Amino acid sequence: MRPWTGSWRWIMLILFAWGTLLFYIGGHL
Repeated sequence: MRPWTGSWRWIMLILFAWGTLLFYIGGHL
């Protein structure tokens, strides 16, 4: 397993979380 796979997984998770949060806030404004 390459060392950057874990970091890439965390980055994707954070981006998904931010996208969901922004969509949720934007939908309720």
